Amino acid sequence: MDFAELLTAYRERDVRVQALTGQMEAKAQNFHLKGIAGSLPSFVAASVYRNEGRNHLFVLNDKEEAAYFMNDLEALLPGKEIIFIPDSFKKQNSFDEINTNNILQRTEAINRIAHSHTRGELIVTYPEALVEKFVVPAALKQQIIHIQKGEKLDDQFIIDLLAENGFERSDFVYEPGQFSVRGGIIDIFSFGNDLPYRVELFDDEVESIRVFDPVSQISQKMIAQVTIVPNIQTQFREEHKASLFHSLSADTMIWCKDARYTFEVIDQCYAKALDWYRLVNSENMLPAEHPFREHPPEIMLLRTDVLLEEVSKFSWVEFGLQSHFTGAAEVEFNSAPQPLFNRNFETLIAHLKDLRAQRYRIFIFMSNTRQAERFHEIFTDLNAGVEYTPVIPRMQEEGKPSSTIAQGFIDHDQKVVCFTDHQLFERHHSFRVKS
Repeated sequence: MDFAELLTAYRERDVRVQALTGQMEAKAQNFHLKGIAGSLPSFVAASVYRNEGRNHLFVLNDKEEAAYFMNDLEALLPGKEIIFIPDSFKKQNSFDEINTNNILQRTEAINRIAHSHTRGELIVTYPEALVEKFVVPAALKQQIIHIQKGEKLDDQFIIDLLAENGFERSDFVYEPGQFSVRGGIIDIFSFGNDLPYRVELFDDEVESIRVFDPVSQISQKMIAQVTIVPNIQTQFREEHKASLFHSLSADTMIWCKDARYTFEVIDQCYAKALDWYRLVNSENMLPAEHPFREHPPEIMLLRTDVLLEEVSKFSWVEFGLQSHFTGAAEVEFNSAPQPLFNRNFETLIAHLKDLRAQRYRIFIFMSNTRQAERFHEIFTDLNAGVEYTPVIPRMQEEGKPSSTIAQGFIDHDQKVVCFTDHQLFERHHSFRVKS
């Protein structure tokens, strides 16, 4: 069995996945996946997604867990773009500085949700990101500027429109919220894209639109149309903002590592924001560009009681040790995390031989081809004689390997072993998020 066949087996023949999918379709309210270990929740989630294709929101305990979970999904669903929603600040539980890149990602996410005409969006986030309100899609659509190749465009009109939407005119654009005008060229750095756009006019007609690198000024690609998104933090009134759940379709499935912990963190984050705001505001130390200057945290953030009312309308899947929701349908898993071998390969080989004798199928997830070769050399030198399938990340267009799973596991129900080389070699495994 190769890796593709393993994923097919989980999707089509795993009785737990089938039971979960069936109960979702029957609109059972909440679920608790008991005894599920390592990255097995990612396998189950990817399989359920492929079976019924609705929207799914995954809430992990913190940003690091969320990033690893996103990378798991990327490894198990090649080619599927996962939406990652961070909080807006540079440091966790610190409200001093805004992270422009994080605001860009939040804007991209809500813009994608607002303009999604298909089912099957996969969104990954964590409690600190959920406490912040989002612009509701209807309000965002009204503020978005559309530019299309071949259309008539008055340059003064677009300059005025950008200024009205909070964009700052500068000589060159290098961060979201800026635009520049040089002759018939208008550069715009939207909050809805991670690179700026260059719109070239011939008289009053849009001749070309391209995405370009603001550092090298080299064009990345030509496009036929573009949507310019303003800063969602500062350009919308209180009545235009609500929780993320307000923007999700009613059939979205919410997956959560620990719902009780999530609500506790949201409650603590709200209280910390209020304390910080009162302190800096009383001493007149609130930064000039801080979003709390436009709207205090009581307006920008969500109280837990308001959030609890909104989330009650959705079905939840919890996959931690405890279940917050009473009466949740339980789905039992007999699995275990990848054992520790302390880099003792003789012990590892003996363990794998024992599992193979019990007809377990063994997969070892490698970080890259070199690691796979290294692993093969070690097993050959030790005369391991163990049958296993190496899983090597595919190469992406930019020449970098794709993600691999974060945590190994043993699934006793399926008789499947999924180990990771970084755990076997006790090497730190870094997550990847858009920068």
